[in-house]
Amino acid sequence: MNKIIGNKVVFILFNCLLLIYSNTIYAQRLYGGYYTDEKIRNARSNCNKFEWATKIKLNAIKNAAAWINKTYEELWMMIPGQDLPRCIDVTLNRAEKNPTVYGCLKCGKEVLRFGSYPYNPDFTNKPWKLTCPSCGETYPKNDFGKYYASGIDEDGLFKPHKANKALLFNTDHPDINDPLHKYGVDDGHGYIDSNDHAHRFIGYYVWKYWDYINNGIGSLANAYLYTGEKMYAHKAAVLLDRIADVYPDMDWKPYAAKGWYHSDGGAGNGKIGGSIWETNVAQHFADSYDKIISGTTDDDELYAFLKKQSEKFKLPAAKGSRELLIKNIDDRILRTSFNAVLSGQIRGNQGMHQMTVAKCALALNTVPETNQWLDWLFAADGGAIPGLMISRFDHDGTSDEGAPGYAFFFGSLIADIAEIIAGYKTYTHHNIFKEYPQLKASFI
Repeated sequence: MNKIIGNKVVFILFNCLLLIYSNTIYAQRLYGGYYTDEKIRNARSNCNKFEWATKIKLNAIKNAAAWINKTYEELWMMIPGQDLPRCIDVTLNRAEKNPTVYGCLKCGKEVLRFGSYPYNPDFTNKPWKLTCPSCGETYPKNDFGKYYASGIDEDGLFKPHKANKALLFNTDHPDINDPLHKYGVDDGHGYIDSNDHAHRFIGYYVWKYWDYINNGIGSLANAYLYTGEKMYAHKAAVLLDRIADVYPDMDWKPYAAKGWYHSDGGAGNGKIGGSIWETNVAQHFADSYDKIISGTTDDDELYAFLKKQSEKFKLPAAKGSRELLIKNIDDRILRTSFNAVLSGQIRGNQGMHQMTVAKCALALNTVPETNQWLDWLFAADGGAIPGLMISRFDHDGTSDEGAPGYAFFFGSLIADIAEIIAGYKTYTHHNIFKEYPQLKASFI
């Protein structure tokens, strides 16, 4: 019995030491692996010396202005979860025998004069609405914002089963007996017109909304990078921490199964979006995080807010300190992204998912894990860069993809990966520039 008790004590002590060690690692990691102390100091120094750099700094401040004016709570509540649908076309449906773009609900295919993705939502002045650039009509006709707010659950996320269905009516025709009472109404899964065609206004809006959020995080991160003002980093940290709460559960497959479109190459895989474009989504998260990690110190207000949210809502990770913030983003964005590359949820043209792993690895900046992820880039059953450079990269600097832009795409991405790796001093296993001199053909 005493031996059993003794073993339990040792086990408990070991776990306590492991927890202390882990928190110490998170506490000590002050910089990302790409945006090092030296690079950040040089960037800020240039902004004080050179006119061209000053312009970049002022532009970054301008782009971040709308975001810095939002409160922590406003930013936190902006992040949607898995149950808010998204797609990249309002009407196109794979489930149809001959998938067809039907265009605007009012003016039809006239809207296609404005491109394949013609709707550009105004998230500030017309939230939850798409305005047709051809005829000017706005959809959906219901107040989706109120409907969305009525469906916020104990985890702070929208749940359709909880939302108030009585709010699903055309606000211009509130009379229940009006024949247009339900016209243009979208609950998130689309309005079905008289020809049984779905118009997914909200799905398209949410695709664009995620891009808007990601660009906002990038704007805040850039403003911090060039100014050193930690308020920018803290606002970006709120968004990234909240995204970390939801990212592991994001899955495009249920919407692909409905026949909806996103950039999945027909495989139906992805997370926030289709697996191909998801490479860029994860890269932007990682890049912004790498930029702002050094600015996440010394703000009791930030961590008090995050702790308050964890007490108010049922969240998947503990909050209230810098260590917990770093752990949440590391585990639930960076490590989730790496695992999603392995599973195929994040998988693009050659070079795209490799770049995702490279950026996530450096943002993690944790040895030996970062080096192990970078090794994956060169493994035959991983990123397979050596095999691709030999079998799919031509002497003229192009790959075997057909379209001109795509043919040069691979070489450009591999060169960018090479630059990222070369700057990470703790990684010495590979140097792409030295190992594959034929890469220079991409720039001739």
